[in-house]
Amino acid sequence: MPQNVSGITVVSKVDAAHQYEIVTKNENETLENEVQTAALEQSDENTYQDTNFEDMSLEEVTEAAFGLEQELLCLKAELETLQTVIENDEEIRAMYESRLEQIKQETEELGKKLQEAETPQEKETIRKRLSSLRGDISSLHSLIREIMSSIQSNNQLKSDTMSEYTTANADYRKASLVQSTKEAEANRQMQAAQNSTSQTSFAVPASGSTTSVSSTTAAADTSNTAVSSTAPKGASSGKASSNLINFFKQKEGCRLQAYQDSGGIWTIGYGHTGGVREGQTISQAQAEQYLRNDLASFENDVSSLAQSMGVKLSQGQFDALVSFSYNCGPGNLRSSGIMQMLKANNISGAQNKMKQYIHDAAGNALQGLVTRRATEASWLAA
Repeated sequence: MPQNVSGITVVSKVDAAHQYEIVTKNENETLENEVQTAALEQSDENTYQDTNFEDMSLEEVTEAAFGLEQELLCLKAELETLQTVIENDEEIRAMYESRLEQIKQETEELGKKLQEAETPQEKETIRKRLSSLRGDISSLHSLIREIMSSIQSNNQLKSDTMSEYTTANADYRKASLVQSTKEAEANRQMQAAQNSTSQTSFAVPASGSTTSVSSTTAAADTSNTAVSSTAPKGASSGKASSNLINFFKQKEGCRLQAYQDSGGIWTIGYGHTGGVREGQTISQAQAEQYLRNDLASFENDVSSLAQSMGVKLSQGQFDALVSFSYNCGPGNLRSSGIMQMLKANNISGAQNKMKQYIHDAAGNALQGLVTRRATEASWLAA
């Protein structure tokens, strides 16, 4: 008679094998599809291995980071599928092993009954039952070995997939870091449209001497055109005001066709460099949008610094610090002590410090920077 334990029916070696085949059919089909997919993609397995993302353009490294992110999602799905298959196989193996122990106990009990049987009919019935149970034991042993082999194979595949995931994750983090760095660098490399240098040093006098502070992100303001502007009142919005946008438009100049600055960097609009290519042209509206996008990192820098120091800036002060950071670099803003002076409400001290950043790499004061610093310093009092 067939026995049913834990939902598993075992009547013969063939029936038991068929039962296992039914239970694991979907899992095996899924695993087979995953293996086939992995084989098809094996040629791309090391696409980013040993890749120097720093040699890529911003567009290339962005594309690489996106590709790696998609690969990570696929690998994660594979790992989850394999884990499910392994857990299902483990559960089936446990049920078979439990049934195997029950059949062994039943076999021992029938063996004792066979010795105690008195009539030939009783002995023959017990022998047939024993023969059937021994067949079931043999079948279960075979099935358990097959399941354990499958579990071992799946665990190895899971380990290999996890290793691939770890490598792809490391590459993704590296690409994302380089992408962020390149984006930040592109935002900082704002150059004046004409007659500008890609590197400017600003001298900060100290005790009668001149200390040169290098800023690779600052654009030289050689224009000595005075900009008449009134700083907006009220608390900072955390965004550049229209007053500051107009200030940049006048000071930086605008070119709607891509050109190479003195450092060989393709530039367009109001000094925008990110993703600019030779022959590119844009509209005035696009140039203004680029400017606002490029200012975002400097807005964030100023907001973060003010927040970390507990300084509540007015809109005029915020505009002044964004303009200063944009022209001299965030590092010079942090090291200048201007924010500390504003926190102490030492407005005149902050103004005087800001006005010291007016020199070029040779230590010469530029009238354009004198004018620019004077305008920015006036906003600090707003």
